[in-house]
Parts: sequence; structure tokens; C-alpha cells
Amino acid sequence: MPIYQMSIFRMPKVVVRRIEKVQRDFLWGGGNMERKVHMVKWEVVCTDKDKGGLGLRKLALLNKALLGKWIWRYAYDKDNLWRQVIKVKYGQEGLDWRPKRQMGRLV
Repeated sequence: MPIYQMSIFRMPKVVVRRIEKVQRDFLWGGGNMERKVHMVKWEVVCTDKDKGGLGLRKLALLNKALLGKWIWRYAYDKDNLWRQVIKVKYGQEGLDWRPKRQMGRLV
């Protein structure tokens, strides 16, 4: 699972669907040409183990959670170098991260 990439970039829906299809095909043993009967819904497979599921994660929700973690870190990790770089490059005003206007040009 590409966890690091999911924590930095928003995963396109096409990629999420393709990876989940590979997971389903592996779990249920279906190939490209054969259709198998699924005894359990995908929603149940993605349910937590303690609630009767297999504990697989829904990739779209996992991607959102990992991206949200960076916003939380930005708000609470005041002394980290990466936060200071973002603050200098994009400014301090809220979470509207657009590059600052150029004040002058370097000769």
C-alpha cells in the first residue's frame, strides 16, 4: 500500500477504484474472465475486526485522514523546520497556502 504517497497527495478516484479492485479480486479469487459469487459485501470486509469485518481500510477515507494529519501537525507543531518553511513561503494567514507576492527581484 502506498501509505507515504497517500499522506502527501490526494489519490485520484480512478487509482482508488483500481487498487480496491485488485484487493477484491485477490480476496474473492476472481480473475478478469470469471465471475464468482461474493458471500460478503465489501462494506463488511472493510469493517473493523472487532465488529466482525476483516479490517481492510477504505482507501479514500484513509487518504483523507492522512492528509488531514498534516493540517493538524501544522497547527500544533510550531517549531518544526517544515512548518517554518511553509510559513515563510506561503505566509501566516490561515490555511490559504498560496505563494506570497514577489517583493522585488534578485539581480
